[in-house]
Amino acid sequence: MKRKYALAAALVGALVLPLCSCGGSAEAIKREAYECLASRYSAEFTIISAEREADGPGPLPDLNPSYHWVLTVMSDQFPDETFVMRRLRTNGKKWCWLDDYFTLLLREEATNYFAEIIEPYLNTPYVVRILWGTTTWPDGTGEGTSLHEWFQANGEISQIQVFLDDVIPTDDLCKAPAINILQTEPNVHYITFFRLSSDGFANVVQGSEPIDIYQEESSKDWSQIWRVDYGQWDLEE
Repeated sequence: MKRKYALAAALVGALVLPLCSCGGSAEAIKREAYECLASRYSAEFTIISAEREADGPGPLPDLNPSYHWVLTVMSDQFPDETFVMRRLRTNGKKWCWLDDYFTLLLREEATNYFAEIIEPYLNTPYVVRILWGTTTWPDGTGEGTSLHEWFQANGEISQIQVFLDDVIPTDDLCKAPAINILQTEPNVHYITFFRLSSDGFANVVQGSEPIDIYQEESSKDWSQIWRVDYGQWDLEE
């Protein structure tokens, strides 16, 4: 019986040691992340969290030999918002840092740019949101890169969302501005126009996440929507 207890204790110790050592690893990762951020950007940063995640399924990510780190970060330039850093292996070998700080740095420029393209076509209030659909900067870009330079470096935008205030989107209303954007910026994948109720539109203006309209469509009056989608396929018609 004593031998069984000793074996059990040894097994528990084997499990606890990697888990305890992970705390130190997290602190080391944070220090490395701060150094990386300081080399890339001029802002001051605060790391909110650093989580080690398994690359594949498993009950204990800390014991999985294949893993990556995901950090949530805040900057003094955007004190009420966060972005994501990732430390992972490229091609399964070399460790590298990726971050999507561009989603904050380029957001205003991108939003204004596409809103100006749309404005001549829509005689109704609207809000533009950008979904980038990528996790890092294109090669050769970084802080100070303009949206035009982003596209020149083969940077992409997954989706442009256009929210309309209690107006049903139709081809007559929405297709022309969508085609204009798709022709002007071929690295934009597709554009979606949504009709929201006035309450829903006000929520989007005030900062509610657009994803709410998908997740809670049946539970919010303002999420009773119509939508139309356009993509590069429309240019082939």
